[in-house]
Amino acid sequence: MLLLPSIVSQAQNYLSVAPSYGTQLITEDNDSLLHDYITGVDVSYGQSTDSMTGDWVKFLNAKYIEYSFIYLDLNQLRGFYDPNPYNYVSNHVNGLGRHYGVISSIAIKLFQINKQFHAYFLPGFGLSYVTKTYFTDNQDRYIGSHLNYTIRFELAFEQQIQKNLTLTSGFRGIHFSNGGYQVPNAGINAIGAKLGLTWKFNASK
Repeated sequence: MLLLPSIVSQAQNYLSVAPSYGTQLITEDNDSLLHDYITGVDVSYGQSTDSMTGDWVKFLNAKYIEYSFIYLDLNQLRGFYDPNPYNYVSNHVNGLGRHYGVISSIAIKLFQINKQFHAYFLPGFGLSYVTKTYFTDNQDRYIGSHLNYTIRFELAFEQQIQKNLTLTSGFRGIHFSNGGYQVPNAGINAIGAKLGLTWKFNASK
């Protein structure tokens, strides 16, 4: 996903749009990466912490609070193939639907180079809606409910290309499931990369 820093002395907020590409990481049934892919886009708003008080801001070196809308297309994610016909197989011909999520994150600054290149770590948590579940497609053992929680960890970078425009990139891991309140609930674990642009603007006082 993406974040941005302020290159000038005045606090700046930002708006970021970043297409993404990734794949699912199976952790329960095997430890292999699927060849299926997940595409999507993140739209994020970042609020500078410069005007915020609290020991946690300084302790974490938190520079932004980020609010993101995350869209993921799961229709090319078909699960894994088990050649044994007696085993429970989750090979989805029609894919797993679409994911719509909102998440809040803290952008923790790791380092910067020449005031134009910044690196951040973003842990985040939120809610998501998944269009397909086991109850709409009984091959889907991954998702048991439309409403799920989402956890994301992201390593993000930004490079200034103009005064108020930044090239952003990121590598992330994301998990969404319902916490077990409705089964089946294997959940989706995915890894991916993002690349996008961020527009920075002066924060209102």
